[in-house]
Amino acid sequence: MREIRFRYVFRRKSDGHIYIIEFKIEALEENNINSIRSMLSNNQWELIARDEYTGVKDENGKEIYEGDFLRCPDGIFHVKYFEGLGAFGFAFIADDGAEDFYDLSISHLGEVIGNIHENPELLEKIK
Repeated sequence: MREIRFRYVFRRKSDGHIYIIEFKIEALEENNINSIRSMLSNNQWELIARDEYTGVKDENGKEIYEGDFLRCPDGIFHVKYFEGLGAFGFAFIADDGAEDFYDLSISHLGEVIGNIHENPELLEKIK
């Protein structure tokens, strides 16, 4: 069974600082999520994303989450969930703007180099 993990991403309202909390689904089931509850009730922070763990690690053993950017031999890719396919994959944007899908579980993996929340400028490198 795939390990289910989430990455909660908060942004401080005053200066835009990003704060990330990762946790396993078991913490939610055991109601052991005080750090998230504290952030949600604090009006200085806003929740901007809940990213799911893909169940796959990069070539260095780092967990790959939805919203991450991977550097691979063929370029930089954005990881996202493809609703219609029911799977996580690489989003590759071709020159004509079309978005191609590469299955994350069978693709040659590279290295996580950032995520959409802390490194939005990387999105420009895949276009």
